[in-house]
Amino acid sequence: MLQNDQNKSWTILQRFLKDIVERHLSLIDLMQQIEMACSKLVLIDVLANLLIICFSCYYASVLPLFDSKAFQAYFEVVVVSLSQFSMSYFGTQLSVASQSIADTCYELDFIGTDIRFQKGLLIVMRRSVKPLYITVGGFSMLSITVFVMIMKNSYSFLMVLRSTNNLA
Repeated sequence: MLQNDQNKSWTILQRFLKDIVERHLSLIDLMQQIEMACSKLVLIDVLANLLIICFSCYYASVLPLFDSKAFQAYFEVVVVSLSQFSMSYFGTQLSVASQSIADTCYELDFIGTDIRFQKGLLIVMRRSVKPLYITVGGFSMLSITVFVMIMKNSYSFLMVLRSTNNLA
């Protein structure tokens, strides 16, 4: 009777584990497809946003402070910055969520379960150690750090433009 209950328990756990593995594998596959399709587009978007922020700030800086064209340029900077921030934020959230898979498996109450289930959880945990993420052209992970880099580089380019304008 006890052996029969353990077999039923293992059958339920096996289905549960199989579902976890299938979902995790489909998530990995989906992320690889998204990476292949979007990585270069994200790079183009990041570079375009960097240039838009830089040139819009420069344009606004050469206009009178309360000019309507200056407000338009400020608005462009804010909108492009928010767009880039949202992409970077959700890129970071994707990475954090993928890393939480291993934590979630670890937090399961697996003590006393079938040893095969515990080994299966260990495999899932090992596979989810490497976070899933979208890269910027294959160079860097899309994250808040990329957003900060864009803002910093935009400001640096703006200062270079301003200094060349003052020299001319």
